[in-house]
Amino acid sequence: FYGIIIITCLSGCRNGGNMNKQPDKMTAYYYRAAHKQTDLYLDNQMHQLLAHAAQSGTDAYLLFADNGYSGLNLDRPAMTQMQMAMAQGLIGKIVVKDISRLARDTAAFLTFAEDAERLLVELETVNGENLLEVLNETRTLYAALEAAYAAGKGGERR
Repeated sequence: FYGIIIITCLSGCRNGGNMNKQPDKMTAYYYRAAHKQTDLYLDNQMHQLLAHAAQSGTDAYLLFADNGYSGLNLDRPAMTQMQMAMAQGLIGKIVVKDISRLARDTAAFLTFAEDAERLLVELETVNGENLLEVLNETRTLYAALEAAYAAGKGGERR
């Protein structure tokens, strides 16, 4: 299965009780498992994401789930729908259990993170790790490696 669930005002809205008032941009919670028989793992991820929503006071959010889809590429139904919502300006932040839920391939993660950065969408884990900082650290490392190689300090190629 895959799907999107919109949750609004779980614990009574903090906007003066106006349940029709939606934030300009919503938080998206995304989770996935590569194997369909891992429902327990999906449930665990979902509970961690819902706990994050409750602890951070997020009243309205989108919940995206892909079950049975590999993280080696971004070709997943709920991921695609989340990317469309990002492009439409509906999402201001995406929260995941860990970086591997977005992508298990570095190039796929970098592609996704660069799109998020361009669209002003924050990326973070339930533990508060800012995934756009990971993107910037990767860029810094790549630039240093490229500079070292260009300066002849990259070692001999065989």
